[in-house]
Amino acid sequence: MKWILFLSAIGLASAGVLPQHSELLRTLHTLMSVDELGQTFGVDNSSQVEAYEVVYIRRHRIFVPEDPLQRKASPKTKRSGPHENHAHYSFAANGKNYNLKVRPNNFLMAPNMKTVVRSNGGPDKEIVEEHPRGEECHFLHYDGGLVAALSHCTDDDIHGYLIDGGKPMEIKPIPSRLRQMLRSPPDEKDDEIIMIGAHIIRSVDPFPHLKAHQASCEVELPMRKSNLTRESVVMESETKEKRKSNKSTKELSKNALDKSTGSRSAAPNKVIELGIFVDSAALSLFMPYFGAKEYVKLRELVLAFVNAMQALYHLPSLGQRVDLSIVYMEFHAKPPANLVNNGERGQLLDSFCAFQTKLNKPSDSDAEHWDMALLLSGLDFYAVEKGKNNYVTMGKHEMIQTINKSLSTVTGVCTDIYNCVIGEFGVTNQQGQPYPSTGFTSVYVMAHEIGHNLGMSHDRNGNVCATEGFIMSPSRGVIGEATWSTCSAKTLASITLKHFDRETCMNDLPTGKFPDYNHNKYGDKPGQMWSADEQCRILLRDKAAVAFFATNADIAESCNSMKCRTPNRDGYYSSGPALPGTVCGNSMWCNGGKCVTVGRALNVEPIRGGWSEWKSKPCGSGCLQKSKGAVESERECNNPKPSDVLHRCEGSSVKAAICDDVQLCGEKSRPTAAEFAGQQCVKFSKQMPFIDPKGTGMQAAYSDKRPWQSCAIFCKRNDREGFYTPRFEFNSLPEVSAHFPDGTWCGNDGKKDLYCLHRSCVSTEVAEGLVRSSGKSTDLDMANNAPMTGKVHHKIPAALEEYFMLDKDGKPMKEEIDEETVKAAEESLNSHSGYEDQDFITLKPPK
Repeated sequence: MKWILFLSAIGLASAGVLPQHSELLRTLHTLMSVDELGQTFGVDNSSQVEAYEVVYIRRHRIFVPEDPLQRKASPKTKRSGPHENHAHYSFAANGKNYNLKVRPNNFLMAPNMKTVVRSNGGPDKEIVEEHPRGEECHFLHYDGGLVAALSHCTDDDIHGYLIDGGKPMEIKPIPSRLRQMLRSPPDEKDDEIIMIGAHIIRSVDPFPHLKAHQASCEVELPMRKSNLTRESVVMESETKEKRKSNKSTKELSKNALDKSTGSRSAAPNKVIELGIFVDSAALSLFMPYFGAKEYVKLRELVLAFVNAMQALYHLPSLGQRVDLSIVYMEFHAKPPANLVNNGERGQLLDSFCAFQTKLNKPSDSDAEHWDMALLLSGLDFYAVEKGKNNYVTMGKHEMIQTINKSLSTVTGVCTDIYNCVIGEFGVTNQQGQPYPSTGFTSVYVMAHEIGHNLGMSHDRNGNVCATEGFIMSPSRGVIGEATWSTCSAKTLASITLKHFDRETCMNDLPTGKFPDYNHNKYGDKPGQMWSADEQCRILLRDKAAVAFFATNADIAESCNSMKCRTPNRDGYYSSGPALPGTVCGNSMWCNGGKCVTVGRALNVEPIRGGWSEWKSKPCGSGCLQKSKGAVESERECNNPKPSDVLHRCEGSSVKAAICDDVQLCGEKSRPTAAEFAGQQCVKFSKQMPFIDPKGTGMQAAYSDKRPWQSCAIFCKRNDREGFYTPRFEFNSLPEVSAHFPDGTWCGNDGKKDLYCLHRSCVSTEVAEGLVRSSGKSTDLDMANNAPMTGKVHHKIPAALEEYFMLDKDGKPMKEEIDEETVKAAEESLNSHSGYEDQDFITLKPPK
C-alpha cells in the first residue's frame, strides 16, 4: 500500500516541483540503499540527510548542432535560438522558476579545429580520415547574481551547481532504480521539450572544510568571473557578426579579444594558433592503454596536455597571458612517407619543419593556418656526440637569433619555416624506464620549448636570472620549476616592442564561430579532470598505478614532485610536479608548483570512489615440476570514479590465488625450475652481455628474510664468479620478467609448501586472496626512472649489484640493503640535478 500511495503522489505532480505537502516526498531518501545515499547525499544513513526538493528538469529543443567534422552528412533540421551553441533547461525550485540558457564551457578553442587520422597508403598516396569528435556536455550560465554549472553527459542524468544570490545549490539525479518507478508529469504538449527528468536539488556548503578558518581567511564566491566575463563578450561578438555582415570574422574575433581585456591595464592576451601532430610511435605507446582506435580518448589526453601548458602561460609570473588555440590536430596511424621516423633529433626536426610547412595554409587569415607546429613523438630522441648516441634530451625547436647578441629576440614563431617544435610524449628508455618527461611532466618540457620558439633563452644564459627554479632553466628535473623568471617575462614583453609582425600574428583569434569542445574546458586546471592517480597511470601506462603518499605532507609536496607506484613493479617512479588543479588537500589544489587554497569551487564535485566487482583471468601456469597454477584478479575504482586522491578507494586493485593446473598442463612432461631458468637466461644474455649465453640458470633456496629470492631467476655470469638476477634491469619491462611464473613451487618453510605469487614466495593460506597494495614499499624501494647517463644500457650501481647476486654455492652475497645503500644507488644513477641540454638551434637571421 505504501508503494501505491507513493507512486500515486508522484503521478499527481504536474509542475516542476512535486507536491510540497506530500509526506512520501519528504521521505524519498528512506527508500534509498546505502550506496544510493552515498552517491546522492554523501551520507551512509538516511537520518543524516538534510532538506532537499525533488524537481523535474526539462531540456528544451533549441537547435540541432552541426558537426564540423561531419560535413558530408545530410543537413539537419535546425531551430536556432539567440545563440546557436546554447542549450535551454528549466525547472522550479524553492518557489521560483528557473530558465537557464547555458553555453558549453569552451570558448577558447579554435572554432574550426580539424582532427584527422592519417594513414600512409603508399609512397605517393595518403589517406586522410576525419574522426568524429566527442560531444561536449559541460555547460555554464551567468546572468547577474545567478550562476549555474551543469554537466549533462548521459541521457537523463544532470549533475551541477546553481548559485542564486550567493546561495549555492547542488543538483543530482535520482538513483536510476527509483527513477524507473516514477512517472513523468503530464506533458505540457510542448514539442520543444526533449527531456524531462526527476532530480534532487538541495542547498550545500561549497567550502565545508573552511568553516574552522573563516575567522582568519575569507573565501571567494565559487564563480569563475574572468571566464564568464570573457564569454559574454564572445557571445556579444557573435550577435554583432549577424548584424554587421560586412565585417570579417577575424575582425570581430579581434574586437572580442580587445573588449575582453580592455578593462585591464595589461596588454591583450597573445594568441598562438597551434597545429599539433601525434606520431605513430606515440600512438603505439598510448593506444594499447586506451584501446585500439580510441582516438577520442587520446585526443582528450592531448587536450589536457595543451590545457596544462595553457595554465603555465597564464601564470602571473609571465607578466601577460598567452593563449594557446588548437586549429589542427593530426594522428599518424602509420608514419607518413615524407617524415623521418627515427629519434635523431636534428634529422627529425628538419623533416618535421618541412612536413608541417607544406600542410600549413600560407595566409594567417585562413582557418587552418597555425603560428606554431608541435610534434608529440613517442620516439626516444638522441643526439650524436663523438660518434655515440646520447639519449638525454628534452625537446627541440627552431629559433632565429641575431648574430651579435646572446639573448634571442627574433623568434621562429609565426615564420613559415622555423615555427616548429618537437617533443617526447610518453617515452621510456630501452629498459622501459620512464624519463621525467614521460608523463605530464612533458607539459613543462614542451612549455620550455615553446618559450624558446617565442624567443626566450635559458635562464642564466646571457641574463641575470638563476640557473634553477624556473621553467626556462637549462635543465629539467622532476622537482619544481613550475614558474617563470623575470627574464622570460621581459623577453615576452619585448615581442610587443620590437617585432610588430609577431605582435600582429599573435593578436588575432582563430577564424569562425566558437566550437563545442576544446582544451580550455579544463579551465587552466587540468588536474581537476586528471587526478594524481590518473597522471601516474599515464606516466606508467598501467591502470593499476597510483600516486604514492607516505604522509599528508607528501600530498602537498606532489605539487612540486610526485611519486607513482604500481603493484606490477618494484619501487616507485618520479613524475615531476602534479598538473595545475590537482587536489593536494582539503579545499587545496596545485597552482604554480605549490599547494594553495582554492579561491573558488572545484570544477569537479568531490566523489568518494567505489570498487567494481573483481574480474578474474583464467587459471594460468608455467607447468613446472611441483608447481600449481595461479588466478589473477583485478578491479577498478570506478563505481563511482573518485574525483581525487582524497576520495579514492581503500585497498588494492589486484590479487592472486593458487589454482589447480592439472587440466591446463595435462600429462605432458614438466620442466624443472632450473631448466626454465636456463631458457630465460639465454634470452637475457642477448640484452645483458655479462650473462652467460650458454643458459645456466638456477632457483635460489627459500629465505624468510628475502621472500623474493626463490621466485627470482638467477643466471650464471661470464665476467665474474656467481649468479645474478636482472630484477632491477627488467623491472620496468612488462613483457620481460626476471621472475618465475606465479604458482611456481619455491620452497618449504618446514610446515608447508610455498608458491610464487606477485614476485614473493608465500604459503597457500597467504596466497589465497592475496592483496598487494599499490602503495606498499618493497625491498627495492627507490626511484626507477631512466638514469640520466644518456646511454642505452646502464650498469647497475655497485651498491646494489651484490644484493642481486648469489655466490657459486647459491648463497646471497649481500643479505639485505639499507637506506644508505638505496640512497647511494639513486645518487649513482642520477648524478645530475636534471636533464641539461642544448635544446635549441641558433640560425642566422634572414638578410
